[in-house]
Amino acid sequence: MGGDRIAAPLTGLAEGTAFEDILDGYFTLRESVRQMMVRNGFGQAVFTLHHAPLIEVPGLAETAAVPLHLRPAHSGLVTRLSLTVTLQPDLRLQGAGLWSWTDPRPDPGLPADIRLGEPAFIAGTGWTEPGLWFSA
Repeated sequence: MGGDRIAAPLTGLAEGTAFEDILDGYFTLRESVRQMMVRNGFGQAVFTLHHAPLIEVPGLAETAAVPLHLRPAHSGLVTRLSLTVTLQPDLRLQGAGLWSWTDPRPDPGLPADIRLGEPAFIAGTGWTEPGLWFSA
């Protein structure tokens, strides 16, 4: 009778912890994700953020806070960004998403030093040990 399906349980996966958190826009997205992973005790995680403003300030050090007075910068908006993260041995981010820039750019991709323009709500699943769900 078409359409009736029974989902088989997944086997071999470690049980993760569902979580919600806030990523700040103070540091780079990479550093904000690293801090979130440490704060929650995760070795790896999968999460999504929606509708977050982006800002790129060329030449600003990765560990420097966003200055009070912005010099020339690029801005944009994330519509949806889904990331997989492994914390050890080094932070590794992989993902896919939709975003747009408010100004023309030669490369529309997300730069490595991208920052959120303001805090963003995220939700996902985390695991305490790396390598339990996916390999980096």
